[in-house]
Amino acid sequence: MKRHAGKLWLLLLPLLIPHFLILGIKAPSYFQEHWFDLALMTGFAGNLHPEPYIFHGPWWFFSLIVQLYIIYYAFVYHRNIRPLVLLTVACIMVQATAIGIIRNTDLLEYFRFNFIGSILPFALGIKLHGDTFSRREVWRQLSLFFLLYAALISIYGC
Repeated sequence: MKRHAGKLWLLLLPLLIPHFLILGIKAPSYFQEHWFDLALMTGFAGNLHPEPYIFHGPWWFFSLIVQLYIIYYAFVYHRNIRPLVLLTVACIMVQATAIGIIRNTDLLEYFRFNFIGSILPFALGIKLHGDTFSRREVWRQLSLFFLLYAALISIYGC
C-alpha cells in the first residue's frame, strides 16, 4: 500500500507545487483560509470533504483510487469475494436510500464522488478478473454485463 501511495504522490507532485503557488499568488490569504482543504488534497482524501470546492480533477480521482486500494486490501486480498459482495450491496442500499427516501441529490453526488458510488464497477471488475468465458455460461456473462451497465448508469446517469 505504501509503495502504491508513493507512486500516486510522485504523479501528483508536479501538479501540486504549481497549483499551490498559483492559488497563493492569486489570493494571498488562500493558505490561511483553506489549509485543511490542502491537507486533504495532499493526503488523497480530498473527496471526503463535503464541499464540492475540493473536487479538483486529479485529486478527486487519486483519492478515489486510494479508497479502492483500502477496500481491496481490507475486503478482497487473500479472502473470498463474499465480504466485497456484502459491502457492494450495502453501498447500493445507501444510494437507493439517498435517491428514494431522502431525495437529496447533493448527498447522492457526494456518494458518487466516493467509493460508495464506484464500488459496483470495482466489484464487478474484481469478479470478472478471474473468470474465463465459455459458451455454457453465456447467460451468466450477459447478466454481469447488464449489471456493469447498470453500474455505469448509476455513476454517470441521474
